[in-house]
Amino acid sequence: MSAWRPVVGMSVALALIGAEASAAQTPATTAACPSNPDWSEYRQMRFTVQDQNGQRILLAEGQIDDDMLPRLRGVLEAFEGTEIWIRSPGGNERVAKEAGRLFRDSGVTTRIPSGWACYGACNFMFLGGIVHEVDEGGHYIVQTPPLVTVSDAELAAGGTALVNEIAEQSALMATDDNDYLIRMGVARRILAEIMYQPAADGSRRRCLTRAELERYNISNRAFRPAQVSPSQASKAN
Repeated sequence: MSAWRPVVGMSVALALIGAEASAAQTPATTAACPSNPDWSEYRQMRFTVQDQNGQRILLAEGQIDDDMLPRLRGVLEAFEGTEIWIRSPGGNERVAKEAGRLFRDSGVTTRIPSGWACYGACNFMFLGGIVHEVDEGGHYIVQTPPLVTVSDAELAAGGTALVNEIAEQSALMATDDNDYLIRMGVARRILAEIMYQPAADGSRRRCLTRAELERYNISNRAFRPAQVSPSQASKAN
């Protein structure tokens, strides 16, 4: 039976973040992640406009699918409000970053209301708002990286070229993530301290605490108390 060996391609990614990250320490505590996050079961992102307290709100809910961008552009062109509420289990990261750039160009505010969750690729989409805020009771859940492993047979077949390819892909990912966070005004050390750190309990979910949301500028407006989200309101009725 072939042994499996870890390949730490992510270490190259971490190195690219610079001295700021190397001097930082990983936070010792983490917020409790909900067992069943309310990130929507829609298999494609849905956009719905609702009135909330006399204000037009755009709800963005569901999987960030490969074909989402044309729909989002059409919605943003017609949208008369300035605030977008987001919940999503993630999806296509490239599309999520493009969506974030569209948000930034549109000058909208993005929000994760109380009870809603934003996971994985959704993290990048959410950060596109000029103002991006997480309400009390909202969940910003980071998807930590898996351990990359290769077998002895794969190493024998691919050798150094395989390891170099993994390292190159990690480096390219880190460069793109780093550039995006800088453009969105988020502290890039979150990559080394949170996003690229395997979770201590073996889970790939890492929920940010209120202190972390503010430390890394994930939530960049003065703290707001919980506000009832549309999904919570419907459950109450």
